[in-house]
Amino acid sequence: MTNHQLGEGLLTWHTNEQKTRRFGAVWLYALPESGDPVPVDLDTTARNRIGLLVATVTGLSAARLNQYRPPVLGDQYSLGHGTLFFDTYDGPITAAGVAHPTRNAYWLRPKTLDRLAGHQVRLSLHAADKD
Repeated sequence: MTNHQLGEGLLTWHTNEQKTRRFGAVWLYALPESGDPVPVDLDTTARNRIGLLVATVTGLSAARLNQYRPPVLGDQYSLGHGTLFFDTYDGPITAAGVAHPTRNAYWLRPKTLDRLAGHQVRLSLHAADKD
């Protein structure tokens, strides 16, 4: 099993993912002192590899800790399994996702995405050594 680190930042997704109900890709951003979100550059070298997209919680957002089931610091959450792809949105935003060959919607787990939204995560792809 090879673990490909894609990037670290606050997790979110483009509004089109929710509108189309695909839930196929997420992106990460940093929140500098200016308060304006800055997209995180993702490592795209694992493009087209098949594997499990995983988010490891590395920081908790105080604003989101009152949610029903906040994530646990250090825990890994499986987002979905499939072929890793990257999309570009609104200029500098690069989103990572996994395409599922037999489903048109919910490539990633919406409830898990909602649980992790706004929290700091390390995004990685856990891929078999042979695709």
